[in-house]
Amino acid sequence: MSFSTFMWGTGAPNIFALLAKATHPRVSATAGGIFNGLGNFAGALSPAVMGALIAFTHSMDSGLIFLAVMAAVGCVLLLPLLRRY
Repeated sequence: MSFSTFMWGTGAPNIFALLAKATHPRVSATAGGIFNGLGNFAGALSPAVMGALIAFTHSMDSGLIFLAVMAAVGCVLLLPLLRRY
C-alpha cells in the first residue's frame, strides 16, 4: 500500500504538467478542469462497473481484469503524448 501511495504521489503531478505543456496557455485551465472532471467521473463510474461485472460473473477476477484493462488502455492513450513531449 505504501508503494502504491508513493507511485501515485510521483506520477500524478506529471500528468497535469504534461497537460499544461500539451495545451495552449489560454485554454490550459479549461483543459485541466475538463481533465479533472473526466477523472472524477471515471472514479465514480468504475466501482459501479466493477460491481456489475462481479455480480454478473460471480467472480472477483472480472473486477481485477477490468482494472488491469483500464490501466493498460490509459497507458496506451498516453504514449503519443509521451513521444511528442
